[in-house]
Amino acid sequence: MIMKATVHSGFTIVELLIGIIAAAILALTMGVMLANTYQGWLRSQALADLERDAAVAIHTLDLAVRGAASTVPGEVGVDKLKVVLPSGGIVREFSVATTSGRRSLVYNPDSPGGAGMVIVDRRLGSFVTSVTSGVVRVTMTLVGIDKNDRDTGVSMGVTNLCIRMRNWP
Repeated sequence: MIMKATVHSGFTIVELLIGIIAAAILALTMGVMLANTYQGWLRSQALADLERDAAVAIHTLDLAVRGAASTVPGEVGVDKLKVVLPSGGIVREFSVATTSGRRSLVYNPDSPGGAGMVIVDRRLGSFVTSVTSGVVRVTMTLVGIDKNDRDTGVSMGVTNLCIRMRNWP
């Protein structure tokens, strides 16, 4: 009697396990790549926001200080700067406001203590000013946050920005 060999189609357990492991490694690699790409995109967006905020802050500081005749005594230093315009003694004020643990730089061009406009929104790390012989030195740091108000690990510093008051006596 001759026995016929039966042919079974399909995978063996070993082949199936190798396929599953290969697919899992591929899926894990793709997941890591997507996560890293997304984190890079968040960091670059946070950096663009910091560059925009720094440019607006520097421009606003430059305009206010260049037109000033003096600073208000006692209102220059950590978290504050007040300058006085030569015409009418108008005071322009820069101050730091804190909301929900985040610091913002506020500019009030009309009256001290008013509402003002936020020129660096929730991204301010530090703001320090000093005045020497009609030159205002500004040092500030900005910290990157994402749309969900989480730190992105990106920061930017503006160190020793020097602005000369044109109307200095």
